[in-house]
Amino acid sequence: MEGVQWQHCGRPTDAIQCTNILLITRWFGVIVQSYVSEVYSQACFRVSALRYVNMSDKSPQTNENAIAQQTQEKFEFYLLSLVFTLLALSVQTAKFEAVITADILELVGWLFLIISGCSGLSRMQWVPVIRTKLAQQQSFEDEIFNLKKLQLEGQTEVLVLKDNYKQPIPERIKNRQDAINLLAPHIKGLERKHYIKYYSHIYGFAIGVLCVACARAYSPVLAIYKSLGPCV
Repeated sequence: MEGVQWQHCGRPTDAIQCTNILLITRWFGVIVQSYVSEVYSQACFRVSALRYVNMSDKSPQTNENAIAQQTQEKFEFYLLSLVFTLLALSVQTAKFEAVITADILELVGWLFLIISGCSGLSRMQWVPVIRTKLAQQQSFEDEIFNLKKLQLEGQTEVLVLKDNYKQPIPERIKNRQDAINLLAPHIKGLERKHYIKYYSHIYGFAIGVLCVACARAYSPVLAIYKSLGPCV
């Protein structure tokens, strides 16, 4: 473990404990990165087929929206991996000193990085659920639109293939509208939680990095300030 410093590793037992902690941290980082890759793949797989089917038939605006969506997903995956990478690196290179302020900043930085990483993982896990609900809502809305179009053409009934019977169009529209009314509050709640996790992920990462950077720079800056004290 070159370059790794830990203050309380003077005795052999302490050195073994520190080595175990570093190994566990390194394995934890590997496991988390593998899990992130798996979750990200599952989140994108369910929409990739629909997104790229018949791309040549879509408008340029639709193609640009698909590219923007893909770029956003790649950025989120990169940021999530970066959070756990920096967390593992900061733990492995930690050096606690007698300066209590720097130690507190270091621990606070770890806490915010953990919050950021867990929020990002939860967001990745719930993305497929939200998109599935949105796809269901969109399918119901499209069906209502098509049913109203049939009404304007003079048709009064529609064949329900699942149950193999003819259902009046107004009744079918009411059923689909009731389904939308049930889905809408659920989707709204999921999206609200999604945005809360997003801001926790972003701001937790920024605050965590800032705290760790301040903790590492505290002692050198203080030493420089003291050395320049008589000159100031």
